[in-house]
Amino acid sequence: MIRSNLINKNHLVKNVNSKQFYGLFDRFKSNKVPPIDKSMDASLFDTTTNLKDMENHKDSPDADIIKKFGRPSYNKMNRADILDLKLKRHKPALKNAFDYKDTDKGLESSYPTLENRFIPWNELMHKNDYVNAAVKQIQSCAVCPITGGPVEFFDPVSGLPTHSSEEAYSKDVDYHESNKPELMKLAVAYENDSISKRDFPEYDFAEEQTASQTISYLNWESWFYTREFNSMETQFHIAQASKYLTYPVTISALLSNNSPYKLTSQGGPVTHEGLKSLSALRYSIFPRQRADLGFSEEIAELKDRAIRLFIVGSKFESLMPISVWKQLNYCMPDVNIEIHFIGPEALFDSKTNEYISYEENHKGVQVSPELKVFYHTNLFHVNHLQGDFFPYDPYLDSFYLFHPNMSADPESTKSWMYETMKGLLETKCPIFISGHSLDGFSNDWQTIMEKYENELDVLLEPTENAFNSTKWQINPYMPTYAYQTNMIIGGIRGKRYQAVPVDE
Repeated sequence: MIRSNLINKNHLVKNVNSKQFYGLFDRFKSNKVPPIDKSMDASLFDTTTNLKDMENHKDSPDADIIKKFGRPSYNKMNRADILDLKLKRHKPALKNAFDYKDTDKGLESSYPTLENRFIPWNELMHKNDYVNAAVKQIQSCAVCPITGGPVEFFDPVSGLPTHSSEEAYSKDVDYHESNKPELMKLAVAYENDSISKRDFPEYDFAEEQTASQTISYLNWESWFYTREFNSMETQFHIAQASKYLTYPVTISALLSNNSPYKLTSQGGPVTHEGLKSLSALRYSIFPRQRADLGFSEEIAELKDRAIRLFIVGSKFESLMPISVWKQLNYCMPDVNIEIHFIGPEALFDSKTNEYISYEENHKGVQVSPELKVFYHTNLFHVNHLQGDFFPYDPYLDSFYLFHPNMSADPESTKSWMYETMKGLLETKCPIFISGHSLDGFSNDWQTIMEKYENELDVLLEPTENAFNSTKWQINPYMPTYAYQTNMIIGGIRGKRYQAVPVDE
């Protein structure tokens, strides 16, 4: 079953004009995550370990050996949705094959399990500098949800500092009656896996594949399988890879003809206006399919200018290795792509450990013949008012706001809701917004609707993202809550008015 169908009976909004939100998924109700501070995505937990591992692993001597993967580990694929499976002859090609018996050495084990990856941080912090620094960061950022004091007491379930004292911990009834402690335990296990000494074959991303090979967007397992990634043997392998791939694959899943999101008339979240906008983009992204629509061969092979993907409010997205974003070229091989990272935190200088301003006439960086990357370190409306991105084309341009937290505080609301959102709607191009929690996304969506409801069309009703990160992560500002990036997604566009003939 396609995951988006799981929420058909319980959409975030009752209809596109409603401001009344209600529960989306039962499993989220006990883990309502408050908005995460805007600096969270560039925090210790996101950049210290995995980014360096990915770059080193990609360039290692094993890169040519660790090739297109073995058997899929999950039996969740609907084979009717995946073409040419019988033609595949997948064989494990790992230099060091998984040792399924090597599970009792803790973080030294090469095969990750919850049992060997979970070590409480109040124990591990005395043995590992990374964990020690992470615990100190939590204690310097977080406050006790009961007393408001510093977090000194370590939760015996997750091993994280969560409350000011054992007494405060005992009084937190909501925390004990929910599944939050278990989710925090899982988040600790995932983070411990990130700093383990195992190989990370999931970071050897698949590259080009034949044009006849269809990519399935049913779920992560089918996508990895049809993209011929290394075998994702456990939930840990999928979690580590999806933490990064959630960004490009969320985009390609929206734009693909095989998108998992169905029309509202079929029980899905895509509205009639959404179908119009997505069809226009797909017309440009997949030119070879124009022949199926009756166009001549010359028109079918005609290439437009590069499609532009605007990542507004960019933070962690612009810090990722470019090999992550190259997946867009492999998922959409018929077009050239420009990625525009926009925002004050779009460019980070690792040498000075500071965010920097980058203008230079916005020349961009030509990563490959098919991919060019731009960094714009102003707020979006500054470039918009200067005409830097003009003209906009709804057949070629789309905007993505990954968990913008625009309702987190009055300053964020003011920054997003006035010139920036006004400018985004003026483009008349699709705007897709994601959230790391049900509550955070609901607040953002409601904030937009309260101010601009009559000036926009809903393209994608809020729904569970089929390609959210499966890795539960720790919020150092609120260590009693775990979150997954890009958990919820919705789409809007500035309202377009059709010309109406008027009798003179």
